[in-house]
Amino acid sequence: MLGCIGTEARIAREKYYKHRTKAQENPQQYLSLIIDNMDQSKTNLPRFPFVSKNNGGSLPPTLYLQADNAAKDNKNNYVLMFLAMLVKAEIVKKIKLSFLMVGHTHEDVDQFFSRISVKCHQQAAVTLPDLHQLISTSIKPMPYIEHITSLWDFRKLSTSDYSLCDFKDIHHFVFSKADDKVSLKFKNWPLHSEPYRELDVTGAIPDLEVPSIVEGIPPKFSSVVTNMSEDLEKWMSTGR
Repeated sequence: MLGCIGTEARIAREKYYKHRTKAQENPQQYLSLIIDNMDQSKTNLPRFPFVSKNNGGSLPPTLYLQADNAAKDNKNNYVLMFLAMLVKAEIVKKIKLSFLMVGHTHEDVDQFFSRISVKCHQQAAVTLPDLHQLISTSIKPMPYIEHITSLWDFRKLSTSDYSLCDFKDIHHFVFSKADDKVSLKFKNWPLHSEPYRELDVTGAIPDLEVPSIVEGIPPKFSSVVTNMSEDLEKWMSTGR
């Protein structure tokens, strides 16, 4: 059993490496993204130290998306429906969404987060521009940094009763479109020996209307200010 788990984890990881390499070698055809969350406590402000290639404004036809295997954040109805909408709108022609095995999800993006964490322990960052500058100098090549102040309210747009969330054991998804039909193919692991199962999700995709905007107001703003106020005396006493 352990040998089988190790093989599946290795194959899933190698699939990500293959997608990443294809995107690096042929950026006009493929885009590879990996998405993960960094521990937000590592970039809380203020902080004090302790003593891609451009595609000319267009997207390649194939998107490879690697995400953390968390059903709450990534493997849910909203994420899958959003990807289906991208294919229906022909923003991209095909999307391959992959998840690594639970317990085996650390990848190159975690190395990036680690470098930011180390830099945060070496360099002061009191304001948001300070944090942006800190991140930009934490790793090479220099990352692109953007502060997002608002989001599209996709939840409000995606009101379909159709559910795409019962995929707990699925680690590989493919969205594609043919003759105005959007199909979702999926299987447990990206194994050549395992056949795809398929769903027609065309009727489940909501109308591509413009959703409302959610302003980026931090939900814990009051508590953050309170905590900072309580820390001021401590910072002053240590010369910070």
